[in-house]
Amino acid sequence: MKFGAIIFILIGLASLVGGLFFAYDTQKKIETWVEVEGTIVVAEVVKSAARYGTGYCIEVTYEYEFEGKKYECMISPGGTMSGTGAREAKAREAANYTVGSARKLSVNPSNPEQVSYALGYNLGSFWGVFLAFGLGLVFLVVGIMIMKPPKISMGTIVKFIPRAFIIIGISFAAGASLAYINNPESLTGPIFFWIFGLSFIVVPILYLRNQARGAVKTEVSVSLGKAGRYAISEANGIATVLYAPDKKHLNTEEQFLQEVAQFAARAMDEVGHKENISKIDVWAEGQIQLQDSSGQRVWKGVRLVLNKENWRGPMFGGLSNYAYLDAEQFLRLCSLQYIDVGEFPEWPKIDGGSPV
Repeated sequence: MKFGAIIFILIGLASLVGGLFFAYDTQKKIETWVEVEGTIVVAEVVKSAARYGTGYCIEVTYEYEFEGKKYECMISPGGTMSGTGAREAKAREAANYTVGSARKLSVNPSNPEQVSYALGYNLGSFWGVFLAFGLGLVFLVVGIMIMKPPKISMGTIVKFIPRAFIIIGISFAAGASLAYINNPESLTGPIFFWIFGLSFIVVPILYLRNQARGAVKTEVSVSLGKAGRYAISEANGIATVLYAPDKKHLNTEEQFLQEVAQFAARAMDEVGHKENISKIDVWAEGQIQLQDSSGQRVWKGVRLVLNKENWRGPMFGGLSNYAYLDAEQFLRLCSLQYIDVGEFPEWPKIDGGSPV
């Protein structure tokens, strides 16, 4: 777990450093590069190397003058596109670059053949900084949260993950928008990152919306028993944990729930390290003595209902999340129900019990 946290932190720091370098490099170019007017002399679609099949890209040749001497430069906006209809799509995009039209360019005075679209103190020139900083902060925060689990429950991290994806999606969408502002003639690249960013936004929102409905719950049924032992059985991806506290003085709700919570945190941690477990049932034989509204002491069973969202997430799914919860945190995730003693199931026959 800590190795994974270190990887997240290193990626985050690298992204932040990269963002700082990009900002410094752009700032230096703004201060030293010279703005000139370039005229389009050629705009064509050409074949380009692609990972799958033949790719196509646009090559736009500009003519410009610097210190009395004429130069030509080629800029390929929008990146490479491959697949069915790629050439036609690039041809439609190339139609936006009319021969004879002018565009502001920035020229490196030390090397006049090095050219980019006009730089300035605008969002289009610094879109890479925002993208690098957004991704860097997300990776850094997630890494720190994983590194210090005792202070931050895994449930909190699981809840943070979809929100982190939304932040990443917003960063991609914002970066695409800034790139389009900087070069409005080219749409292929921005459209790709808009779609990519929106997928990072929409999917987590749908997940959070589904979780907010509370449609998926798993029940954890527990009651007071006689023997201080528990046994674990696994079949078809379902783990069953049996528990009997063996503490005669547990005759109040508070004492009982604290004992149940402490046991459940330990047991679920152990069960959670098994693979292919999709559900857990925790319960025990016996009953608890409580006082009803009339003051009469009655024997009742207790059932804890635990929202599945709190222990199974999209990335860090699994029951071992309980390893990061103390008894008080565990109880806050549960709602309490009282049931008649007769509703408890019989104690299943499971071999190999282990002392608590």
